[in-house]
Amino acid sequence: MIVYRAGSSALPAIDPPVRELRVNASAIAGVATLAATVAVAVSSDPWQMIVMVLIAPIVEESAFRAGLQEWLLRHRFLQAPANIVTAAAFVVGHCLLRGLSVTSLAVAGPALLLGWVYGRYRSLRLCIALHMLMNLIWTTTGQWLASAPWAP
Repeated sequence: MIVYRAGSSALPAIDPPVRELRVNASAIAGVATLAATVAVAVSSDPWQMIVMVLIAPIVEESAFRAGLQEWLLRHRFLQAPANIVTAAAFVVGHCLLRGLSVTSLAVAGPALLLGWVYGRYRSLRLCIALHMLMNLIWTTTGQWLASAPWAP
């Protein structure tokens, strides 16, 4: 956004992007933690749920957003290329852990979304909270589909 500052020359100044959040990231994390607690209570494998919904988002977002993406942004990468490189590294990490599969490749979309959120707001807490919610939805939906009557 271009703004003109009072008392300055006629040259425009570029206003930095607004970094305000309308929703408190701590509230999102609280809701995600509460939802994860409920999901663990009804899960057949509570430890897997704890890792997927609570631990993995903290570790992955710390490594990929606050680590790799932040490093790229500080070393003069533009936001979009930094996001793409980080998302690609995220996908490769999942493929190395789980093998090459549709599920491992499917993390590209959420990784790009989380990268955009981080680039826009520079909030690690918000990315962790969103990652928790995404993993919660993924794991509970997966369990529901696996227990459906039409499931093999």
